[in-house]
Amino acid sequence: MNNLKYLTKKDLEEVRKQTEYTNRYYKDRWEYLSEFIEEIKKMDSIEKTLELGPFRTPLIVGGDIMDITDSNLNYYPIKIGDFFKLNAKEVPYPFEDKKYDLIIASQVLEHCGIYGEQKQIFEEFKRISKKAIISLPYEWNAPSERDHHMITKSVINNWFNNYQPTSEIIKGEKTKRILLTYDFE
Repeated sequence: MNNLKYLTKKDLEEVRKQTEYTNRYYKDRWEYLSEFIEEIKKMDSIEKTLELGPFRTPLIVGGDIMDITDSNLNYYPIKIGDFFKLNAKEVPYPFEDKKYDLIIASQVLEHCGIYGEQKQIFEEFKRISKKAIISLPYEWNAPSERDHHMITKSVINNWFNNYQPTSEIIKGEKTKRILLTYDFE
């Protein structure tokens, strides 16, 4: 167990009140986000975190954030650490090796390119962090949404250079998601 503080259901409700879009976007996501948080809570020795591209609601209070835009900073319902305006596809990142105990990528890596850019991003995760927790849409039949369409274990293995997760959880029926944890120590 770690001593991190986390986003709460009340915090998420504040985000939902911001706009009609955020209300729709986060309407049914607390169950999923709370599952994600519960997996992080199980991890030992986690103090310094970096979250990649949270949309108006980071999961870790006081954690560092990396995003392609700073346009959502004023909307975060919780205090954050340092903010880095960086494009995840532009590697190497300006962080020293193993700076972070954990990198969090919640439903974001599928948006980082359709030509395998995830490979170089994952290699950077391995360089700058001791662990990662990543969620992705899983086996969605959504041809009109290329970045969400049919992410399978084969695609994941390709993106992550066949690096095997320490745990894997598949949730949902109609819209499945996969939650993967990796240990890079």
